[in-house]
This record gives sequence, C-alpha cells and structure tokens, in this order.
Amino acid sequence: NGVGVGGHVEIGNFVTMGGFSAVHQFVRIGDFAMVGGKATVLRDVIPYGIVSGEQAFLNGLNFVGLKRRGFDKATLSELRETYKQLFEGEGTFDQRLHILSEQTNTEIVQKLVDFIKTGNARKLCQPELH
Repeated sequence: NGVGVGGHVEIGNFVTMGGFSAVHQFVRIGDFAMVGGKATVLRDVIPYGIVSGEQAFLNGLNFVGLKRRGFDKATLSELRETYKQLFEGEGTFDQRLHILSEQTNTEIVQKLVDFIKTGNARKLCQPELH
C-alpha cells in the first residue's frame, strides 16, 4: 500500500501502517500502534498509540486495533487512564512520566514507560495543541 520507511527505523509488533505514510530514519514505532494514511512520522510513536496528520501527531490510543487483538475492557480502561495522566496531567511531561513509572504495577503500562525512557534523541509524537 505504498509505505515509505527510512533507514534504522524500529517497528514493533502488530503495528498498522496506513497507505502512503512515511517514516523518517531512526524513528521507533511501538507495539500495537497505528500510523494513519498519508501521515509523515518524524517522531517516535508510543506503543498502543495512533498518529495521523501531515506531520504526525498523537491522536489517542489505537482502541480498535487493541480490541481486535483481544485486549479486555479492564486493560483498555487502564491504558486510557495512563494516557490521560501522561499527556493531560499536571506538571511537566518528565514529572508525569516519573510519577507514572513509580506507580505502575502492570506489564502493559510498564511497557509504555520503558519505551519512552529508552528512547534515543528523537522526541515523541505528542497530541496536537488546539
């Protein structure tokens, strides 16, 4: 379907790539993420995230894909709360990530935290500001 992927890109398991999307070199895309059609991905995409747009921004979580892969309602709810805490909470992003990493006790949230913490110099796709 015409996806362009630059060199040294890391694409996780069960990632869905929309048609004519492009991924810049050295970008990481986490497990179960979705890249929308015609998106240009210049930053890392968190696991379970969905990105879209000409210069891709984080557009929430890939709930449709997660449901199709058998994630239960409790796990989806936990991911929703984690997303809110990480991207909509009080304080700086680093402060929210630190709090989340200390409070997490589930594998699914730990996977998200670890992905962010082990990132290279490339920034994360963030939600679009309105």
